[in-house]
Amino acid sequence: MSSMHSTITRRLSLSYALTSSPFLQVSRPMLLCQKATPPEALFPGEPLSFPVDIWSLGCAIWNIIGVRPLFDQFAITTDWMITEHVTVLGRLPSRWWEKWDSRFECFNGDGTPRNIEEVGPLWAERLEQFVQEPGQSRGMEEIGNEEKAALLTMLKGMLVFEPGERLTVEQVMESKWIKEWALPELEKIREVQ
Repeated sequence: MSSMHSTITRRLSLSYALTSSPFLQVSRPMLLCQKATPPEALFPGEPLSFPVDIWSLGCAIWNIIGVRPLFDQFAITTDWMITEHVTVLGRLPSRWWEKWDSRFECFNGDGTPRNIEEVGPLWAERLEQFVQEPGQSRGMEEIGNEEKAALLTMLKGMLVFEPGERLTVEQVMESKWIKEWALPELEKIREVQ
């Protein structure tokens, strides 16, 4: 498979998912899998609403372009999943941080890791380890700096701790990464068919 074809195929799955009408007409929030569980679902008593879907979509986008989930695939406990969230995204909002009894096992009071070797890699390192390096080893084009910045901007807007601060599906569809990379790749695939 050529590197261009691999890159197009990687983006096709995402583009199709984002442009199919059932996706845009979601009727209720869904929790797709443990690895895509948003932080509000990990704390009892927190309401779940449509921002859950945006979090799950952000995780799904990562899974489509990468070879491993953004949040560790071996996170089998709630504490470890929260540890993964804090490692990648920073300190939890105070209402959750104070409820999390295990917070000082791996983190300082400000949410920084006590020992970086005890927690997983940060955003940039995960992008390199889980997306760039595996893609290159399979002959895929490297994601360029501009695309990488647009992708991370979109994902960081989707994976915000506070549900009300996450991007909406309309904002995701209007994001630079979707408009300049994902959808154009979908059009290239459609032209070939």
